[in-house]
Amino acid sequence: MSTEMTIGCIPKTSEQAMKLAKFISTSNFCPKTYHNKPGDIVVAIQMGAEVGLKPMQALQGIACINGVPTIWGDAMLALCRSNNEFEYLDEFIDDSDKVNLTAICKVKRKGEPVHVCTFSQEDAKTAGLFNKSGPWKSYPKRMLQMRARGFALRNTFADSLKGLKSTEEVRDYEVIEAPKKEPKKVVENPTEKALEDLKKMDKTIDITNKVEEPTFTEKEMAQAVDHEIADELVKREFNSVIGKETANLGCMPEDF
Repeated sequence: MSTEMTIGCIPKTSEQAMKLAKFISTSNFCPKTYHNKPGDIVVAIQMGAEVGLKPMQALQGIACINGVPTIWGDAMLALCRSNNEFEYLDEFIDDSDKVNLTAICKVKRKGEPVHVCTFSQEDAKTAGLFNKSGPWKSYPKRMLQMRARGFALRNTFADSLKGLKSTEEVRDYEVIEAPKKEPKKVVENPTEKALEDLKKMDKTIDITNKVEEPTFTEKEMAQAVDHEIADELVKREFNSVIGKETANLGCMPEDF
């Protein structure tokens, strides 16, 4: 497979795309988001190619916000204007109500009625955007304009944008982190646990039953026999004496 690349040509192979991405990633012309990230550059170029943007246009016009590919408002308009069905776009700020500025965007596609979208200060307040630190506070009219434009173009030229939303819109979305998954608790099988306990008990019983019988020398055995005989003689003598005494009293030894 050929890996030759001519300056100004669109990569035709994965090798060409990676070679171009590595070259761009170290250039001062590379957007900071993609600096030293050739893999991200290749993906951005591929995303741009799917909607009709050349490599450098894709890097300048496509942004990844919280894992979602988006397109900046000006690149969005450029894509839609390149559609043969595009007729005209008219956008302006209606300031007739000084306390509620409204951005209006009118888009006309050939063979279709004019499509109109609006986005007002009240809409921005409802969404928690107006006076939000950043562009909404610094350039409120521009942000109202981008919202109205984004909605109008997405509704009218979905075939050109292929699901891409405007960067200005998506970066205002609240980031909701996925709940952390706690490690699953291992539930012991009661039957298996009972069998395991029985095995442990069997081992314990085996150990307790292994009692060694005492060993005695011949001398110790003789002494033990002598003691038993002596005890028996003492017991007989005692019973004899008790028997005589109890006979005199008229009762049996078992009565004591």
